[in-house]
Amino acid sequence: LSEVSLLIVLREISFRDLRKLVPLIQGARKDFFVDPLVLTVEDLRTSTDVFPLRLLQIRRAYSLLAGNDFINTLFVNPEHTRLACEREVKSTVLHLRQLYLTRAGLRPAWQEALVESVQLMIRIIRFALELTGLETPLRTEGLLEQAEKAIGIQQSIMLRVLLLRLSGERLEHEQLEELYEGYLESVE
Repeated sequence: LSEVSLLIVLREISFRDLRKLVPLIQGARKDFFVDPLVLTVEDLRTSTDVFPLRLLQIRRAYSLLAGNDFINTLFVNPEHTRLACEREVKSTVLHLRQLYLTRAGLRPAWQEALVESVQLMIRIIRFALELTGLETPLRTEGLLEQAEKAIGIQQSIMLRVLLLRLSGERLEHEQLEELYEGYLESVE
């Protein structure tokens, strides 16, 4: 199934409104994995500091299906974006450190943590490069190459984790520990 993110913006949201949306969302879920986000106009306007990355990601690739275009008019303060990037990276680093200590020797948990975090890291890298004003290539390889030059992300390690995510290969303990160490250092 394909994933479709759906932003629904209403003037007000009552439980009755949510109840009315259920059959529409459930019906769509037969053909797609629908990820609905329901906000009021006021929620949207006052959430740019709390969810800047999510809103910027929506802005990057959205189609207006009906109604007013609220996304295009949102202002997201670059400082809020920077703080959100920093928070996400630090949370990931803390999680990876904790997992390494608590799941010592459990390769599946280590590998799963790496492959789950890499997509988030790539999104954060894209936002970080945008904040610097540097070119942000669309292709992942170009993005990581630019990030290696600009902010010291190790392109080879990030690509290795991405490949691991796509292939599902299970690495031997020593290989995985080496990759885990390099990834953690790069993210830090």
